[in-house]
Amino acid sequence: MRHIVNLCMIVVSLMSFVGCAVEDAGSRSTEPMAKIMWRTSKSHIAIVSSAIEDVVHANELLNIADEQKRAEYMGRYFDGATSFSEITNGFVITKLMGDSRISWVVTTNGHAFGQGDWTVEFQSGNGYTMVVRPNNGEYRAIMSFDYGSQRGSSDIYFSYSLVDGEMLGYPDVVSSIIGDIKVTVYESNASTPLCVDTEITERLTISEYNGLMSGQLNVDCIDKYYDAHDKLTVLIPLFKNYIELVCYGDSYQLFNERKLSW
Repeated sequence: MRHIVNLCMIVVSLMSFVGCAVEDAGSRSTEPMAKIMWRTSKSHIAIVSSAIEDVVHANELLNIADEQKRAEYMGRYFDGATSFSEITNGFVITKLMGDSRISWVVTTNGHAFGQGDWTVEFQSGNGYTMVVRPNNGEYRAIMSFDYGSQRGSSDIYFSYSLVDGEMLGYPDVVSSIIGDIKVTVYESNASTPLCVDTEITERLTISEYNGLMSGQLNVDCIDKYYDAHDKLTVLIPLFKNYIELVCYGDSYQLFNERKLSW
């Protein structure tokens, strides 16, 4: 579970560059726009990836019988949460922050993970609802989320493994995801919003500890105010320390920071 950070700066920056499509490739540099489109898409990937890690850790937590070990695991992976309680058809993980309450409500419907639908609702000032169901040896996660001016949905197929992290002292979740993430930004005008669609075209490998490892995706930004449509392709080579952004035929290499945050 990652800490929630404010996405407003990304949104403002994105709307400063997207919305004036490059009709003449020589009219202006595409690099600033490509970088901001990538940062924005990456923040949306982080939201989905974090939710997938939440459900993996919720399953692991459920299988820990020792109360002390369960409390330690819950504190580590659920942002300092201190309460675990069973409810009808599931359980709730809760963190108290003064007078505020943050909860992960997990509905299992009596199924073991991977044997039927699980629903995870992250309830805070911002939140998400994700339904996870088994799908031909892996999982399908259908998700909706709302973070300030950004409202999104995703349809993702994923698999995962728990890798022993000897140097970490605890397991690392390594997931492989493919699918679509669609986000609408209502920052400036509710009637003419900015739409950011991320299509993962080659599975993204994401380590909870090491971050974004490999994959490929396309990003579409559709600005209904300016009637503009900008496109970006992102290539993340395995075992390389860079990513490649391709926008309007221009190619840029950036250092792969790997870390995902939102």
